This record gives sequence, structure tokens and C-alpha cells, in this order.
Amino acid sequence: MKFPSRHRTAPAPPGLVATARVDRRTRALLPRLARGNIAVVHHQDMDRATAQALLDRGVSAVVNTAPFITGRYPNLGPELLADAGVQLVEVDPGALSTIRDGHRVRLHDGGIHEGEHLVAQGREVDAADVRERMDLAREGLAAQLTSFTHNSTEF
Repeated sequence: MKFPSRHRTAPAPPGLVATARVDRRTRALLPRLARGNIAVVHHQDMDRATAQALLDRGVSAVVNTAPFITGRYPNLGPELLADAGVQLVEVDPGALSTIRDGHRVRLHDGGIHEGEHLVAQGREVDAADVRERMDLAREGLAAQLTSFTHNSTEF
């Protein structure tokens, strides 16, 4: 006869735990993604079509080793992902080699953990950050168009 014990199991560490799928090229990564995976890519100024493809594959998070929004122009990809509830994290480009493909990782407060080890530290990008950056990109685009128009008329 087994008596109930008073030992409690240790609480699970906080954050999102899933399998990381890593590839520098998003197009090459898409066929390997499964529902719930964490996509680790290097995709500067992520466009809407790429974001929709990631959503269609059912990713739970996207870790980007390039800025989601650089401010050169307003790109709709990050906004689409953030509105769908996908966790977005920006890390430095060196993280592409430290996060191993197919391994279980945990995302928490911008950190990517493999087991108990922190393999990369980044910054979470939430919907408010995306909207703020998009507003700045729209302002920057207007300035670039004005400059282009001025230069064209002078030429």
C-alpha cells in the first residue's frame, strides 16, 4: 500500500518551453516548422507574407537575430505576429550559432535557456513596441520620400 507523500514537485520554471528550429534563411526554415515550435531566424524588416507563413505553420515564438523593424520603412510582419499572440524576441546575430536546432529551449524575459544554461539574452518585443516603432518608421518614410522628391527635382 502506497501512502500519499507530502513532497511537492518543484514548480516548472517560468516561460515558454518548445523546440527551437534554427535557420538563417526563413524560406528554408518554413518547411521544417511544426505547430508550437520556436522559429529562430535572421530576417531584418520582416514582411507581412513571411509573418503570415510563420503563423500558418503555427509557431509559438519568433527569435530574430536581426531587428524586426529597422525604421527604414513600415513593415507589417511584426505587427501581424504580435497581434496573433506570437512571442517576439530580438537577440544579437551571434545567437544564431549558440541556439541549437531541434533542442528544447525556454524563453523567459528575453532570455533563451537550454536546460539551466542561458544561451542568449535578448529583448522581448511586444505589441506596444511594434506600434511605436511602426509610427517612427512611417515618419521616417515621409522624410525619405520628401528628400527623394527634392533630390529628383534638383537633378
